[in-house]
Amino acid sequence: PPPPPRGGRRRPTGPIGVQRTPSSQGSAETLKSCELSSVWDVFCHCDVNATGHLSKVEFTEALQACQSLLPADTETLCLEDAWRISDGARTGFVNFPQFCTWAEKLGLGLPLGLKQVEWPSELEFFGNASVPQPIGWAPGAEGLVQVGDPNLLLALQRLLDLTHKTSDNWTRDRGCSLHGVNACADSCIFRNRVDVPTGYMLVAAYRNQNAELWNRYCLFKQTVLERHAGQPEQELKHVPVASSHDLRDPVDPRCNEWRLFHGSSMQACRQICESNFELSLSGAGATWKKPGDERGVPLYGHGIYFGERITKADEYASVVPPGSPEEGLHCALVSRVVGGRCLTVTESGLEVDELRREVFQGPHDAILGDRSTALGKPYREVVVYEQDQCYPEYMLVYARQYGA
Repeated sequence: PPPPPRGGRRRPTGPIGVQRTPSSQGSAETLKSCELSSVWDVFCHCDVNATGHLSKVEFTEALQACQSLLPADTETLCLEDAWRISDGARTGFVNFPQFCTWAEKLGLGLPLGLKQVEWPSELEFFGNASVPQPIGWAPGAEGLVQVGDPNLLLALQRLLDLTHKTSDNWTRDRGCSLHGVNACADSCIFRNRVDVPTGYMLVAAYRNQNAELWNRYCLFKQTVLERHAGQPEQELKHVPVASSHDLRDPVDPRCNEWRLFHGSSMQACRQICESNFELSLSGAGATWKKPGDERGVPLYGHGIYFGERITKADEYASVVPPGSPEEGLHCALVSRVVGGRCLTVTESGLEVDELRREVFQGPHDAILGDRSTALGKPYREVVVYEQDQCYPEYMLVYARQYGA
């Protein structure tokens, strides 16, 4: 059996177990023979192609390997229940933060095992303490906390100024001046283009202090660092983006950690800050749709879309309705995103299933949609397919400006 937990970690109450089978005994022998003594070791042993994800078949092997390490009287759990609890049905795969959460509920009791981790030594077990908080978090506060630091507010305004695209900046997603977004034919949209703002004035900013989302994001980032440190033959090239300003708390260039924009309604932005992005809503917002359709198919498939330019994100930011103190203003998020080894896509006519395979079953972590270089389109976009890969860090409330 594994050694008792160190560092003051308490086993979860009511541990979830699984049915012991002859095949699981073989997996236990594999664990011992390979000296797999941590959650990360088990995950990597079953992640045979080092993609950072477990398919359902690979998760089954991990389940069988883990179950023999539990006490004999542990409550049983079938594969489908384990898959559901690990949230594998969301994308068809399980990443390491999901696997850790499941292992914690299982009561596995193994150390985390990450070598690249930069957290204090007492964080051997996922869930026993919080990772270091970002610089500037207000002590004891949770949720959206209004920014009062004038230097940070100036830095955020500068971010809006430097990422505004002043020319060649209109796309169809901004909509028609007569009928709005997704309400008429292309010919009408191009004939009656909505004016693009000439600038953006920050009115208020809120820092998102969500420890649960932050912990999961940090764990995802560290697993990307760990995985690519073990693949020196596959270079992880640094990809700069216009919006990756430090804002007092720098991003990590080793794993292409970026700050990127995401525009939406104020209500949606608040919800995202509370529970992170919801993949099931992809294509339901301001994404271009055929007339009459409730949901569109985004260019790079159903994922979480970000822009390096506030001008692009602003296309999807709906006006705050009457009755609110922010009436008439707009809202966008500044999110941290782990790009990792990104796949750069420069053409149209894409096979979106192939893009997802490159991420979930291949060597890549994110999609960089760069139709600017080859096709002359105005903007680049970043797409990720997992919630844990991004952290909504700031909510910006701003006014659109027009004129010189």
